[in-house]
Amino acid sequence: DGTCSVYIDDINATGVPSALAGIKDYLKTKSGYKIKDLGDTKQLLGVKVDYDRKNGTLCLSQTLTIDSLLEKFGYHHANPTPTPALANERLTDDVPSKSDVLKLIKEWGQDYHSMYRTIAGSLLWIAISTRPDISFAATNIARFVASPGVSHFKAIKRVLRYLKGTRCFGLCYSRDRSDRMVAFSDADFAGDLKTRRSTTGTVFMIFGAAVSWRSRLQRLVTLSTCEAELVALTETAKEAIWMRELLAAMDMD
Repeated sequence: DGTCSVYIDDINATGVPSALAGIKDYLKTKSGYKIKDLGDTKQLLGVKVDYDRKNGTLCLSQTLTIDSLLEKFGYHHANPTPTPALANERLTDDVPSKSDVLKLIKEWGQDYHSMYRTIAGSLLWIAISTRPDISFAATNIARFVASPGVSHFKAIKRVLRYLKGTRCFGLCYSRDRSDRMVAFSDADFAGDLKTRRSTTGTVFMIFGAAVSWRSRLQRLVTLSTCEAELVALTETAKEAIWMRELLAAMDMD
């Protein structure tokens, strides 16, 4: 009836009131550590938690994290874009030319490699926490941290501008929405120009919002769009089996 998630010295407990009371009593009396009860979770690892018991909603967002990222890299006044990536954009790992390197140094500074890695890591964290809509763009950008070029920074700037216009977006679950799990699967075809591998995209939704999502390269090279879709569907079905067992363990099957 209750669960605990631990990150270094932060513990977040969830469950029915009796279970929460038991967890807190155990931690205070038997764990051997001094703990401080901070009450209902409001902020966790940069994720804002808005829980409305009366209306039965739980909303997760990272507005402050996004604002901090935009402010740090000078995009808090940028013009928003409607999408995080262009539909037909294909990034490659070509080594940037000398003129491109000079352009990057002029715009981002001598340590532009470190700048790229920092932004890519921040985008990944936002993508895996509350923003499945930038998952594809963020994972695509993260593949080129070893040798970023002008096109990669252009892709990063587009995601930052997209976040500027959608900074308040997040996930909102409602008890009034269906508790039936729904899964979606999709794939491109040979989107990676170097390996010719396709990208699988999956998302699982329950109570009106996503609870699990993924965008990653497939492990094999497919020979047709149909085969790429079947590989994506297989990965989604495997994840669905695991999700179903998890829900059953939580008495939500």
